[in-house]
Amino acid sequence: MDTSVTSRCERCGNVRSGRSYHFRYGKSTSESTLTDATTRRITTRYEIHGPVAVFICDQCIAGREDRLRRVVRWLGVVVMVSAVIFGVVALLTGIDRGLAIGLPAGLIIGGAVLALVRWPTDGRLIGEGFAIDLRRPTLREQGWEQFWTSNAYRALAAGATDQPDAPK
Repeated sequence: MDTSVTSRCERCGNVRSGRSYHFRYGKSTSESTLTDATTRRITTRYEIHGPVAVFICDQCIAGREDRLRRVVRWLGVVVMVSAVIFGVVALLTGIDRGLAIGLPAGLIIGGAVLALVRWPTDGRLIGEGFAIDLRRPTLREQGWEQFWTSNAYRALAAGATDQPDAPK
C-alpha cells in the first residue's frame, strides 16, 4: 500500500513525494503517596495532545535512515576492532581466558551489530522519530516535555509501564 503523496517537506522545504508522520506530545506529573510504613505508591498522570502530522519527503527519510545505518555500522566495527585489540593484548600478556572469551564474544557481538545494518527497518518509526525531532524545539518552548511515537502511545494507552521507543 503506497501512501506517498506530494507536498512541501518540513525538513528540506522542497515539494516532493513523501508522507505525513504522526506523533503525540504532552506532559506528565507524578504523585507519591505512602500506603504504609514501607510501601510508596507513585501515580503518573499524563496530559496528552495530538496527534501532530509532519510531512517529510522520501528523500529526507532515506537520508536519515542512511545516517542511522552508518552509525550502527561504525559501532559494529568499533566492537570488532576492540575485540581484536583485547585478544592481541591478552595473547601478549598471557591471559588465556581473556583471549578465549573476549575475542570470540567481541567478534560475534560486532558481527551481530553489523548484521543489523542489513536488517529491514520500520520506516514509519524512523519517520515518527524524525517528525518529533523537527517539532520538539517548538513544542518544548510551549512547555511540552514528552513525545510519543504511535507504538509508545499505544503502549501507554494499554497501560504498559515501559515504552522502549518513547523519545523524551
